[in-house]
Amino acid sequence: MKAITLGFKNHDAQATAILLEKESPATCDIFWKSLPIEHEAVHSSWSGECILVVPCGVEVPEENRGENETIFVGPGEIALFTPVQELLVFYGRGQPRWRSGPTPSTVFARITEGLEEFAAICQIMPKEGSKTVIIRRKE
Repeated sequence: MKAITLGFKNHDAQATAILLEKESPATCDIFWKSLPIEHEAVHSSWSGECILVVPCGVEVPEENRGENETIFVGPGEIALFTPVQELLVFYGRGQPRWRSGPTPSTVFARITEGLEEFAAICQIMPKEGSKTVIIRRKE
């Protein structure tokens, strides 16, 4: 089982997530090959308790889009809205959406450790602004 770590530059909080290889095999493979990711993350305006990395640098070919696609997500789930390379990390309640409505996204990972500490940093982002998120393979 492949796992990743998620954290923020200049913050100690770190979460661990597992890749959902059974549900999203192609997306997980492409994401794994794209690591590490170090990029500015912003708090979502429309998706609820969620941070976004756009563009995240994970390009999923058209023929692999639609794996495990849903508008229903739970806390700790990580998704890709592939048309615009948008990475969504849900730290609480939310739904992938733009201002025009829900946007089905591929859920490909789930945070299994450290969600509470990670969420604490995400919750201050609306006031403090963007932060650099760092996502790496967990060895």
